[in-house]
Amino acid sequence: MTGDVRQALRALRRAPGVAAVAALSLALAIAANASAFSIVSSLLLRPLPVQEPGRLVALFGVREGSPPSILSWPDILDYRSLDVFEGVAAHNGIQVAVGGPGRPEMAWGEIVTDDYFDVVGVRPALGRLFTDREGVGAGGTSAVVLAHDFWRRRFAADPDVLGRTVRLNGRPYTVVGVTPRGFTGTRLFAFAPDVFVPLAAHEAIRPSTAGSLERRDARWLFAVARLRSGATLTEAGEAAGALARALAAEHPDSNRGLGVRVLENRAPINPWVLEPGTTRRMAALLLLAMLLVLLIACANVANLLLARATARRREIAVRVALGAGRGRLVRQLLVESLVLAALGGGLGLLLAAWLVDLSSSFTPTLDFRTAFDLRVDARVVAFTAAATVATGLLFGLLPALRASRPRLVPALRDAVEDGRGAGRLRQGLVVAQVALSLVLLTGAGLFVRSFEKARGLDPGFDPRGALRANVDLEPAGYDEARRREFHRRLLERARELPGVRSAALAFPLPLDAYSSGWEIVVEGRERSPDAEDPLVFGSTVSSGYFETLRTPIVRGRALDERDREDSPPAAVVNETFARRFWPGEEALGRRFSVDGTAGPWIEVVGVARDGKYLTLGEAPRPYLFLPLAQRPISRVSVVARTEGDPDALVPALRAAVAALDPDLPVFGEKTLRQHMETPLSGFESGAATVGFFGVMALLLAATGVYGVVAYGAARRTREMGIRMALGARAADVLRLIVGGGARMAGAGMAIGLAGALLLSRSLTGLLHGVSAADPATYATVAAVVLAAALLASWVPARRATRVNPSLALRSE
Repeated sequence: MTGDVRQALRALRRAPGVAAVAALSLALAIAANASAFSIVSSLLLRPLPVQEPGRLVALFGVREGSPPSILSWPDILDYRSLDVFEGVAAHNGIQVAVGGPGRPEMAWGEIVTDDYFDVVGVRPALGRLFTDREGVGAGGTSAVVLAHDFWRRRFAADPDVLGRTVRLNGRPYTVVGVTPRGFTGTRLFAFAPDVFVPLAAHEAIRPSTAGSLERRDARWLFAVARLRSGATLTEAGEAAGALARALAAEHPDSNRGLGVRVLENRAPINPWVLEPGTTRRMAALLLLAMLLVLLIACANVANLLLARATARRREIAVRVALGAGRGRLVRQLLVESLVLAALGGGLGLLLAAWLVDLSSSFTPTLDFRTAFDLRVDARVVAFTAAATVATGLLFGLLPALRASRPRLVPALRDAVEDGRGAGRLRQGLVVAQVALSLVLLTGAGLFVRSFEKARGLDPGFDPRGALRANVDLEPAGYDEARRREFHRRLLERARELPGVRSAALAFPLPLDAYSSGWEIVVEGRERSPDAEDPLVFGSTVSSGYFETLRTPIVRGRALDERDREDSPPAAVVNETFARRFWPGEEALGRRFSVDGTAGPWIEVVGVARDGKYLTLGEAPRPYLFLPLAQRPISRVSVVARTEGDPDALVPALRAAVAALDPDLPVFGEKTLRQHMETPLSGFESGAATVGFFGVMALLLAATGVYGVVAYGAARRTREMGIRMALGARAADVLRLIVGGGARMAGAGMAIGLAGALLLSRSLTGLLHGVSAADPATYATVAAVVLAAALLASWVPARRATRVNPSLALRSE
């Protein structure tokens, strides 16, 4: 085998042009495959860095017609009694203000049960983790575990951090340990906690959760469990389902109709995200794009090797004449293909590392720290190695089999011979390349069109010239009266800042990463005792909100200073809300409740124009706006519309908050244009990724057309010389050669369009504002592919028209 490798290297050195073009084609395809696989691996395949991640599961509450819910603490305690689980832990996200020298910092973390780390299977990198009955002790001090990255960033990886007191939300917490590097919890991919706090401290860390551990209807905890050794996911689902039915019968007020789902939790992504199939479909489409690009590259290199085999026919014939068997020849030629593939694979791996770093720039900017762990790891290297070997065998086998059966007499005489079979094979490979590239380009075109449609959408507010920043009063323990006063003074100071034209407070903002929902009951409507109240999302806003965001009020009035604490409850609803609950009637003056009960009643004082609230691709949905003065929530976003650069307002806004409370951190500062980047990021990353694959496929297909046409033109030099000697014009020769390339392109386009129409059905639901069979996209892609094929044919055809007929005839 070593001799075969040395001989393969010598053969490639004799044809450096072919080797370079083939290796580069393979490198591009393998780099695209490796980078795409790293994305899929990081989301779906790479297990959590815990012990036996395959035994981890998550429990979700399910109710027909409603989204999945998290669970209450009493329900989780009941699920702990099941024999199929070795342990069941609870956790949820928290925000904490970290005090210390300098400006206060908002940190993000998890509040967890004492057994959380044991259930998950995590051991500390430093110190210890939580123990039984961990919580608030003497003097009000509680334990805290630092995440590894937070320990390095905030404490410079100081090993003496153990025992140090850290102030969270103004209270002292003792650092008892540091989690291992790479562990980012089990809640949701991209969310990277900074600290972990025991559940026993929940009232101190989140005052709004006071009394929630005793209430079965207070569903605010995620549940993660570890299966007992030998137990299966199906057994766990059956046991948990039976218990859920028993709880629904025993506690009808809180658990009627509430079931449970047990899902795998081995990957760093919320398992429920995988259930609807969007993530899996995106991953499948990405893997399909990878495969198509790899097949195009293989067809390209196979064509090069077929042409190379024709040039080496005399060498191979001599070997056969000297007794070399066909198996020996096939082995030697396959080794050459594998060496060529190894060169391409090595270069592709280097390119993949650069592409992975580049793809990280497409991650959305959120208020909390994210950890999209995209990297070229051992799994990606192993995939690349397997893809390299498979590619070498795939593109090398057919040329090797064909070249190993030469016609000895013509080959030994070095006669020109290129039968119809070889020519048709090369043309067939080019047709396949064109077809596959058209399929990929069509998908890319649909995603690009979808991105353009999403970017051009009217979100229902004007993002130009406005800044938003967040303030959360819950960590500081503000009660309702203090919250109301703080909001009033903050709004006054924000409106007085230089250059501010208008300002408002609101939470959540439209298209934010957060949402608030209420159960709506309309006054005068009878409700069935078993009926589920409609869940409607909405925002709590201050006076000046609609003016600042420039959201039109189509009927009635906006919320303003009249909607005080002591005023009758009021609300503004959007047009879809009005049509849904009072179809064909006037909504102004009507009343409804948001507490799932008959009252207290809220009067509709205005109707706002519809907008986009949760996602850009959503259908029109009912939405409502409640006055902040009547519902003084803890977290608010300050929105200020300025005459100049919104970013320049950040220091003044921070100073305004610090003047009211120096211990309050301001976080999530960004312009409303930057705020729009998060909902657009999905469309943008889809368009960029599939577009990248599509352009690469087009370049490879164009290279394949060029190679076959150029090779054919070179083999027909004598024919062209005769034609031109007999009076053929350059335009005739040009038409003849380009026509051959056009015919191959036309056949590939016909096959590709049929394949694109078939596969585009899988894109339904991933696109916005454009049909999966959009005629404009198909026409544009077909024109681009045809133009690329004609250009690739025109270059060698133009060269052929410049051949001197007498020299061409003499050379033959």
